[in-house]
Amino acid sequence: MLKKIRPGPDTLTIHTPIQDTPVIPRFSPALLWFALSMLALAGCSQDTGDSDPTEDQGSAETSPSVRLAGTVATGRPGEWAEVCIGETCSRADAEGEYRLSGEFETSALVSARIPNPDGSETELTSLHRYDSGQTTYLVNINPLTDAVLDAFSHFNRGESLADCRAASGCEQALVDTFTGEVQATVITQLADWAGDAWETPREPFSDPYRADPSLDWLDNLFDHLRFDVDETGLGILDNDGFELGRLPLDTLFDDTVEVLPLDEEQLARALTIEPAVQNTNAIEIRYEVTPGTNVTVPQDVTIDASASFSPGGELTIQHEWVAPDGTVTRYDSASATAPIDVAGGHHWVILATDAQGNRLTTGLDIDALANDVIEDPEFGSEGSCQTTNMTANSMNICEETLDGGALGVCEPTVSGSTQTLKSPAPCSPIEQHGGRFLGVCTVVLNEIRVFHYENPLRNTGLTMAELRALKAEHCVDVFGGSWSTEP
Repeated sequence: MLKKIRPGPDTLTIHTPIQDTPVIPRFSPALLWFALSMLALAGCSQDTGDSDPTEDQGSAETSPSVRLAGTVATGRPGEWAEVCIGETCSRADAEGEYRLSGEFETSALVSARIPNPDGSETELTSLHRYDSGQTTYLVNINPLTDAVLDAFSHFNRGESLADCRAASGCEQALVDTFTGEVQATVITQLADWAGDAWETPREPFSDPYRADPSLDWLDNLFDHLRFDVDETGLGILDNDGFELGRLPLDTLFDDTVEVLPLDEEQLARALTIEPAVQNTNAIEIRYEVTPGTNVTVPQDVTIDASASFSPGGELTIQHEWVAPDGTVTRYDSASATAPIDVAGGHHWVILATDAQGNRLTTGLDIDALANDVIEDPEFGSEGSCQTTNMTANSMNICEETLDGGALGVCEPTVSGSTQTLKSPAPCSPIEQHGGRFLGVCTVVLNEIRVFHYENPLRNTGLTMAELRALKAEHCVDVFGGSWSTEP
């Protein structure tokens, strides 16, 4: 069960541990979702100085009112990134997906620090835009969210985003003036500038996103293009450093000014230039997991990284256990034990620093199955699947699987009139794609629930009460589920 990370001259090689417990199969719920929908249509951790854990958010004493989730990406997943609003932090998983809970009742910047294989960090920024009627938010953090905010800081405040964040009062003034209208304007201008490479309407800050350039065209742009921001404008460079173009700031933030697309030939060439292979360092993180990474709650899980090694001298090992809601518990010791009693997807991050200051970060996922999924069911800790590419014929739905159940993470539906896309965020109890929330049909025995919303592109002629009554009837009578308008 040893997992060894030994950096080679060019790449990072990861040897996967042998599991003591069987891997739980993940089944596709797509057909069941479709049937339900068709018929219904009729925190930052703290140091402890020893092996005792410290949990700083989501504890019994506090009831976080706001939940953030999203994807950290740079053309690759921002794996194990530390994501913070102020002093409240969490960690992303291997896919770059994070969850962060807290009393975030004002708009604020969100920061991500992504550990690189050579021990350095890449820092990116995004924005949590607070709405008093909303409790769950999808907030992505990527090179474009960072570049847009940096450009707006130059345009509105006359200084870089980094300098603004360091100046008293500047950050909040920046957040207050970067309105939704400003954000929509700059995304429109960027889409026009990118031409055909901007394949579909997309909101980089808040639309579901896959950190995989082979699956997501926006992530493919991040893999091949770099953004450079200064007082003259926002520039786009390829991976060789050639500048494809630079858009003046007053044009970027004014959608009445026509933007000509980038040169198609130069852009096509840029999309063939692969990013440079990242350097590594000599630290080797070796760990043993007991009893394994697939457990049934309650279960103590021990991660022992005492066999880790560095030619740079003695290693200091730190562990961070991240619960499904994003709560972080930190252990300052080579070996640590976590009492896992909450079903769902957990992840564990190991940070190693040697005597010369070299650093390496790695991690692993822990799947915790519920002991009794029926008695006290919880849903949505691993995200949801929501309708994408809305048309008048689409069903405006959002799907969640049972935390700790056998289904695992929901699987998107990629064909038919109603297609869905995986999101790290739970379903919204308020609205989706401009359609008001109608209710949720829960079928615990099948480990699923489906949120239903109005389709704003279709005029059914029915009132809200009539729509809800129709969906409730099918939920209860056809599927034996329970219907609620207050999830």
